Amino acid sequence: MKSKRAFLEFDTETVVAGAFGIVAGFISLIVMKSQALGFFWKIMTFGLTAVVAFFISYAIFTKD
Repeated sequence: MKSKRAFLEFDTETVVAGAFGIVAGFISLIVMKSQALGFFWKIMTFGLTAVVAFFISYAIFTKD
């Protein structure tokens, strides 16, 4: 039975979801390369895409 605490356990699903999040962040940077955005918006694009992709892939992997 999983613990219901507010932290993630570092199991296979978490690590793979993190890798997918990082890959999605880099893909978003490649897609947004043609836009004339500043450094701040490139970091925000990478960070938000990586976080959202992590949570979506983690939800898919841990779906019962």
